[in-house]
Amino acid sequence: MFLKSRTARKTSVSHGASRGIYYEVLFQSGIDGYLIFDKNTLEITDHNKCLQRMLEQPETENLKGLYISQVMMRYLAADSANLELLMNKIPDDWGGEADFITYKKKRFTTFLKSSVFAIGELEFQLLCIRSTTEITTAKKELEIYKEKMEKAAKAKARFLSSMSHELRTP
Repeated sequence: MFLKSRTARKTSVSHGASRGIYYEVLFQSGIDGYLIFDKNTLEITDHNKCLQRMLEQPETENLKGLYISQVMMRYLAADSANLELLMNKIPDDWGGEADFITYKKKRFTTFLKSSVFAIGELEFQLLCIRSTTEITTAKKELEIYKEKMEKAAKAKARFLSSMSHELRTP
């Protein structure tokens, strides 16, 4: 696997600190949050700072050591799409949408992508989380704007039609 071979060249991932630094550099992103959890124990082994910002999580709290189900119970919205799937067992190579509730009780929409990788004998699952709230909001605003423009176009057509009729009839 790509990650396995890069890991061997770049750093020894047997130490927690170097693994965290390596993942942070590898998955550094201003828009993507990520969780890495052990596929057998389902315990979170790493996450990035972007995810903490997305969840508006205090810096004093840490997701490491929690089980993936605990995180989902804490932050996944009760009416979220793919709720059952995310609460029970996230498929290996899966992508889908979900809604989360932040620590400060704000709702945001995401696209999730799941991948599995191995380091030595251990298997891990990576869950990339991208907030799509801004895109969703922009689409809704665009739809409202489009409806307003269509109403304005119809009103203009009615006005021009009636003016044309008035000019033709004495």
